[in-house]
Amino acid sequence: MPLACIWCGTRPTNKEHVFPKWLSNVLPRMPKTLLNTTNMRLTSSGTQNVWPGGGASPELTAKVACEACNGGWMGRIESAAIPLLEPMILGEQVILTPGDQNTIATWACLKSIVARGIHEPYLLPEQEWLTQFYETRTLPDSWRVWLSAYDGQNPTLYDGYDIGDVHLMVPDGGSQPTSSASERHGLLATFVIGYFAVKVFGIRRPDADDPLRPDAFLRIFPTGETVSWPPPMMITDESLSEYLGLFLRNGSVLGQVL
Repeated sequence: MPLACIWCGTRPTNKEHVFPKWLSNVLPRMPKTLLNTTNMRLTSSGTQNVWPGGGASPELTAKVACEACNGGWMGRIESAAIPLLEPMILGEQVILTPGDQNTIATWACLKSIVARGIHEPYLLPEQEWLTQFYETRTLPDSWRVWLSAYDGQNPTLYDGYDIGDVHLMVPDGGSQPTSSASERHGLLATFVIGYFAVKVFGIRRPDADDPLRPDAFLRIFPTGETVSWPPPMMITDESLSEYLGLFLRNGSVLGQVL
């Protein structure tokens, strides 16, 4: 766990909620009764922990940011996303412009990085990505963010992995990689909140083509044209495990080229 803010280096850090506190005002209005079955899944280093809960906004916090960052620019990203997230959490149809998509993708990126603070071992994404996001509030070009819709019994769920991205080093003027390699830390994060589901894939080497079914996944970063949410195909409890495992194993019904 970092002793200094991962963004500006200030000490000390304070607690940032992975699932924001404002959710307590939204989830009770969901058009289905799920609060007694709330659970949250954290997958890290091959282990899985499940915490039963009865509250609408789980108290899962990470000490990765200082008070100034948490209550300043991070809070502004949160505030900008709330009007877009609330109707999707409740399962209402929304039209998302390219600007809306970028707002949600920025929020999802922030939450994915903050959530790294609850993992053991604690591994942040690459420092240059953190610096870019802190200084410009923009996602790395190689990152991908998709929206989906979920209809099941897990109103709040987080699933996260550290993704080791190994790059072989090619000598100057050479055409073949040497045996030395540098491992870079990316991330794969999935959040489910009510009917809203988002998947963030942060890595340096994205596929040239989008590998996911367009009837189940709406790519919002890189931003494209205006889209309507929810997509025709929803994630259910029967397909949830497969949804969480996308990019972690070969073969999939939801994914076309994995």
